[in-house]
Order: sequence, then C-alpha cells, then structure tokens
Amino acid sequence: MRIFWSLGLVVCLAMSASADTFTVSVVLPKGNAAQPGVPLAIEVHGLLTNDLPGNDGLAFFTFDVLMSGPSAVNLSTAINWDAPSDGSMDRFRGALGYGGDYPGTAVGDTLIQAGGAQNTIGNDPNQAPFLNAPSASAIDFNIGHLNQVLLEGTITFPLDATDGDYTINAFDVMVNVLSNGQTQVPYGVYVVEEAIGSLGPDAVISLSVAGCSVAADCTDADVCTFDRCVGSVCLSDQTMYGDVAGPLGCGPDGSVGVFDVTAVLDAFSGAVGVCVMEQADIAGLLGACTPDAGVDIFDVTNVLDAFSNSFPCSCTLNP
Repeated sequence: MRIFWSLGLVVCLAMSASADTFTVSVVLPKGNAAQPGVPLAIEVHGLLTNDLPGNDGLAFFTFDVLMSGPSAVNLSTAINWDAPSDGSMDRFRGALGYGGDYPGTAVGDTLIQAGGAQNTIGNDPNQAPFLNAPSASAIDFNIGHLNQVLLEGTITFPLDATDGDYTINAFDVMVNVLSNGQTQVPYGVYVVEEAIGSLGPDAVISLSVAGCSVAADCTDADVCTFDRCVGSVCLSDQTMYGDVAGPLGCGPDGSVGVFDVTAVLDAFSGAVGVCVMEQADIAGLLGACTPDAGVDIFDVTNVLDAFSNSFPCSCTLNP
C-alpha cells in the first residue's frame, strides 16, 4: 500500500491529541439512481468539530474509499474527482500544499489515501528542504469548521455492470488539526494535533445500475439538463434554462419559445403533451431552481420569464 508521503512531515509537529472529530461523508448531490456509462455526480464532505480548547481548522487529512456490489467496479476508471472547483482546498494539494495524489490512488475496487496537507512545516520553495516542492507561503485557517466539500466529480459504472445495489463507503480517516490560537506567519511552522476521524451517516450509499424504462427514471434534479431514456440508457443534455421542447417534440432545440411554454402549460393542466411531467418540471417552491417533482404555477412563471429572455435560473448555455 502506498504511504502518504507527507504524513511524517505533518505528524512530526503534533504535540498532543485533540478531542475534536473530523467526520467524512460520501454524498450523491443529484440522487443515487445510476445508469451504466452515464456519469453520476459524487462528492466527499468533511465537518470538523471545534470543542474547547478548540482548533484552527484542518492541517492534514486522508481517507480510503471502498465500493462493493454485485460486480467488481474498477475505481481507477469509474471515479473522476478532484479538489472542489471553488479553490477552497487548493492549499492541501500540489503545488500549494502536500498532496501529490490528492484524488487518491485506485487499487481495484478500493481507492486509498485521498487527501492532502497544508504547508505547516514552513517549506520555502527557494530553500531547503524541498526545492522541487513549491508550497504556499501561507495557510488557510478554519477549514472544516463548516461543512466542506473535499472532493467533487463523477462516478461512471461500466456498460457491463450487473444490475443491483452498490455501496460506497469511506474508511481509515486520518486527520491533524491546527492547534488553537496561532497567527499567520509567511513560511511559518505551525503546531498541529492529531484529531479523531469518523464516518458520517451518508458514508454508505446504495446505487442502482438498472437500465431505465421511462424518462422519469433519469431525473437528475438539475434544471440545466434535459433527461431522457434511450435504449434503456439515461441521456442527459446540457440546455439553457426552460428549453424543454421544440418543433420536433419534447427535447431542447437551443431556444426558449412557444413550444416550451406550451409543453409546461400542458404538464401544468394535466393534459397529454409532448413532454412528461418530469421533463417539464423546471422549478420548485416559489420559483426555486430545483425541481420539486411536480409542475405548478412556479414552473409556468419561470418558463414565461425565460421566454421573455429573463432567465430566473443560471445555466451555462443561457444567452
């Protein structure tokens, strides 16, 4: 098993053990209904307690991931994830931190030692000891005190995966925290403490890879995608907000027009239209940008807004 190369560097500064707990949870933000060959969103979240005498946030963390189910899944090809795109964990990975393989190393159905560490040892890329390991001159405090996305990306089941429930769980959580009351020092050396790693209630999640039969099986709760079932496989297309139909029937045509308004109005009235309810469901309560498994006046209002080129929800393909 590969040894996390920075572990010794981080642990060597630990002066004591903290009573605080770092809880790691695997989360499927868009639901747990997977289809072979179709990427499914997956995230790993972490939450660090801050009980007296307290801590200044994460210094180092690592964990393993195991998948089990009716057939073997090679995580080296199934999981595609990395640090969150908002940059909040960049100081835990190369080149700002110590995490040469931040997403982890896949070994069959196990992924080992995902994670990284901040530059708590004061490494200056222009001086010894690690001239070829550029690191941040500063660290981030209070990381993990609020629910923190550690990894985000997708998991894709192979086309020959056996139907059934698959379980993903994190384990072997290791964590160090910054001792309480320290101040920011460029290329400074910080005291860290070992904390307790634990697994949250969402760390074990069942996935179904059964093929779809209707569009409702493919709903991903994303108002910026159009979902359909084709040949027992779910297809999800990026769309501008409100684009659910066109002159050829249900399905985006690159604009929001009278066909889209009609499709949503038909679903609202219960009439048989070109789109099923799940495809016309583009809004939640009070116009929220999350589907709510129904078509009501908020969906109608939102599609009319989009028709008038005033988009209430932000999608990449909006004009």
